[in-house]
Amino acid sequence: MNGKAVLAACKILLESRALAKTEMLPILYSLTALCDTDSGAADVKDMLGNEIQNYTELRHGQKLLDRIWDLEQAVKAHKYTEVTYKTQQDHGGVTEKIKPVGIILRDFYFYLAAYGAEEDSEKNSDPEDAFPVFYRVDKIQEYTVMEEYFRVPYAGRYEESEFRKRIPFVQSGALRKVEFQYVGKALESVLDRLPSAAVIQKDQDGYLIEAEAFGPRIERWLRGQGDNVKNLRVI
Repeated sequence: MNGKAVLAACKILLESRALAKTEMLPILYSLTALCDTDSGAADVKDMLGNEIQNYTELRHGQKLLDRIWDLEQAVKAHKYTEVTYKTQQDHGGVTEKIKPVGIILRDFYFYLAAYGAEEDSEKNSDPEDAFPVFYRVDKIQEYTVMEEYFRVPYAGRYEESEFRKRIPFVQSGALRKVEFQYVGKALESVLDRLPSAAVIQKDQDGYLIEAEAFGPRIERWLRGQGDNVKNLRVI
């Protein structure tokens, strides 16, 4: 690998702080060892040396690689999974049977996105109302990937990449489609924050944009942009 690419990848990993030190450092060392002869692994290690030495892991201290791998296998195979999850309200943990549909990284933490086992399209009178719940992976105390398969929620409606565009915020709630006018000067940052967003019209007053996301946080985030966002409505 080119040393420039390795340097950038390592800095992204270091900034994420998503893994315990005992899991993160071997990954970093393995990446630097892949540098081609022109780049020089020693040079890259020297550039990263201080950051690696001062890497601060998250307080939960959980090892996550095995957990992420097993849960991602359940996602890919569409297998029901039973998880015991530690909530702030219940220190003993809550056990649930779920349909895992993806693992994402948001704000330092890995989350498992899943639908409740009872939300089957055959039983739910309006499957459009189903929405994912997010479980922080480090708070999953126990899990069992079952041999029972489920039908993929929103099958035929969203590919996995399209589903991911609609979870820019880790919050449960029904899928919401919004329309708003953006009159600020940082259009790129808005489109980057909302991967599902599309500019449907541009005029002298700004940009008319549509976007979709699960949960109401998209509206709160847009209102937080102040006078840059106008005529916000749910459609």
